[in-house]
Amino acid sequence: MFAAKRMICGVGVAALTASLAGCVPPPPRPATTTRNAIPVSSVFQDKESYLAQHFTLTYLPKSVQDTVEQAGIAPVGFDRLHMTTQVTVQNTTTGAPTTFIASLLYENAGNGLVREISTLQRNGFDTSTLFVLSYRGLYSLRSQTFQSTATAWPPLLETKQITHYDTDFTTDHISYIYRGGLGGRPQMTSPMQVSCTAGKHYSASVLHANIGGNVREFNCQMQNSNGVLTSTTTYAYFEKYGLAIPISSKTPTNELSTTIQEFRAE
Repeated sequence: MFAAKRMICGVGVAALTASLAGCVPPPPRPATTTRNAIPVSSVFQDKESYLAQHFTLTYLPKSVQDTVEQAGIAPVGFDRLHMTTQVTVQNTTTGAPTTFIASLLYENAGNGLVREISTLQRNGFDTSTLFVLSYRGLYSLRSQTFQSTATAWPPLLETKQITHYDTDFTTDHISYIYRGGLGGRPQMTSPMQVSCTAGKHYSASVLHANIGGNVREFNCQMQNSNGVLTSTTTYAYFEKYGLAIPISSKTPTNELSTTIQEFRAE
């Protein structure tokens, strides 16, 4: 899921994209190792409970809730969806590639929203876990990334205000303009924008044999609060399921590509 420091990422991307491409800002200096006396380790012990409890529409500001609910969007076409992907990161400075495995779980959250857990692995070990509430996997509304070595609570990023919210993915152009900030704090950024243009249309089985229906690609640009382009990402939007996943991305320092290894929808 690219913004500048202390800004929410506007694109809902996998954990690797979030952590390596600069979506998540440097965390503030921790005052304690717990939040409300709850240890960080409790998140790793039951990730699905943490996702269900903290990544719902009701946690967001009332104006954001109203924008999403008034859009009147039908839910996505699945209850739960599991994927395993292989992500290759090419450093544009050194040219050295690195490969990661991402284990992803998506859940139907209503109103076209999905909850996501994305756990990143390298050499068989978990390195980080991303929790997200997003619109169809593309517009991030709430996100938080935990490094596996974390002892302090990382920042929780959320949309504070939406000024433009395109929800019809059958059109050729969609955009999302919003202000973001840290959860639980009133401060927010200047407007940021995600702008996407529809691209190729093909059978989803091209990406994995188990995926039904067709894919519509969206080529998206992320602009930060200064209006500066910070990343470009190509999404595969699965029309049958109503879900977009990033298949390639570019930032000033990295180029990422994703291959789907396993896919199962419920």
